[in-house]
Amino acid sequence: TPPADTSASSSGCSVSAKDDPTKPIPWAIGLGLAAAALAHRRRRQ
Repeated sequence: TPPADTSASSSGCSVSAKDDPTKPIPWAIGLGLAAAALAHRRRRQ
């Protein structure tokens, strides 16, 4: 599921940047990192 991972990352970055470039969303970053970690784990196993 590589496309989903990149899509989620791009979407999160784009949304957060468009929403408030001066106000970063820590929970969004954490969510993205968690999703990436999960995808990486699944791919490895």
